[in-house]
Formats: sequence, structure tokens, C-alpha cells
Amino acid sequence: MKTITAVLFFGILTYAFAANPLKYGGTSCQPTTGMSDFNALKFFSQSWSLTHSTRSVRVTESTICRDYELKMGDDGSTIDVKYGYYENGGTRNRYNIHCNGTKSGTPGLSNFDCYLTNERGEDTHTHIDAYFIATNYDNYCLVYRCVTSDEKFEDNVFVLYRNKDYIPSDEEVKRIIEPYGLGLEQFISRKDATCTNN
Repeated sequence: MKTITAVLFFGILTYAFAANPLKYGGTSCQPTTGMSDFNALKFFSQSWSLTHSTRSVRVTESTICRDYELKMGDDGSTIDVKYGYYENGGTRNRYNIHCNGTKSGTPGLSNFDCYLTNERGEDTHTHIDAYFIATNYDNYCLVYRCVTSDEKFEDNVFVLYRNKDYIPSDEEVKRIIEPYGLGLEQFISRKDATCTNN
């Protein structure tokens, strides 16, 4: 009887979870729940690199090469983020981004004000809400991010890894994204890009 109850319970949990997949691509930020036990200090203690992303105007095969340098402030609530990439995977028109972040009162959510400059003289401000959906802190992280600026809105789902030289296999990425109702066909990969950030 206990076995039947356990199977029924887990079956209901699986159905309930599958009925609420991680959504993106709407006309505004999607209601999302981050990790209730997210440890910001542990997460922001080292760098992360973007390996997979859902496609959008700002994230394409030519801009997916992003290595995030992270630093948590001494106060334990402010976050400093720096990253950059070259347009179209080349060696010209480098984009440099600096973000100032804070932990939100909502578990698993951090808010960032980011400032982008490039060699063409563009100077842009965006606001990013980052929901940390899943991470083991040592290897991988799944993030939903919503970017707003004066001109536009966009959101993405990111798969990040600690080691910038490591590109996970398709099967490894599937294990991370499938529990959230996402498929590999929705993502672009760093393995298909020419990264010239160094």
C-alpha cells in the first residue's frame, strides 16, 4: 500500500510540475519561481560561462560567447558582473558590459542594472531580472533572465557552466532543461560559435 501511495504521489507531482514549464518569449517578463534555497554567496564566488541560450535579438550565435566575471560585495548583498564579446565572433567592435546587482527579497532572484559600451560609441542601459532556476554551484546553472530597456524587452533561458573551456554534451544539457519543459531545439550553443573573447 505504501508503494502504491508513493507512486501515486510522485506521479501527481510529476504531472503538476510538467503542467507548469519554464516559459519565455512572451511580451513581458514571465512569472517564474527561482530556487527557494539559492545561495548567492556560493554562486557569485566564481566566474560562469554561457554555453547555451534560447535565441533572441541580443543573444545569437555571434554573441553567445560570454564569460561572466562575478564578485560579491563585502556586504553580502551587492554583486559586480563584467563580461564582453566581439560582434559576429570577429575581432572588431567589442562590447563591454558592466552590471551592478543586488539580491532581491524574492528567493532565487537577483536584479542587475547593466551598462553596455562598444567601439561604435553605443552606450546603453538595461535592467535584468535573473531567476536562478537550478544549479549545483560547482558545474552548471539554469537561469531565466528578463531584460528591459527604454526601447525593448526580451527574455532568455541560459545554461551556464563554471569551466569556460567546457562545452557540455547534448545529453547533459537535456538532463538540465527537460524537467522544465524545454527542448534542445530551442537553444543555440557556444559549440557552434567562434569565440574570440580572449
